Amino acid sequence: MTSDIARLRSLRATLDETVRTGGAEEDAAAIADAQAEIASIEGKWSDADLLATYRQTVRHPGDAEGDALLAEIERRRLDR
Repeated sequence: MTSDIARLRSLRATLDETVRTGGAEEDAAAIADAQAEIASIEGKWSDADLLATYRQTVRHPGDAEGDALLAEIERRRLDR
């Protein structure tokens, strides 16, 4: 299930880059698909599930799984 969070992080980065570089008009369908996939993944991960999974990870610098989970926790502002 944590692979969903890694995919979510990748989708957001790609989407942000597409919009930032002005490719939004040419890639409208791809953007809509990415947004739909993001919403689908977010729907699978409640805040409680996300926090519980992060607490179970072995956290060390460079850990892709932990980093992706933490990035989503920070994005949702659950770290406050």
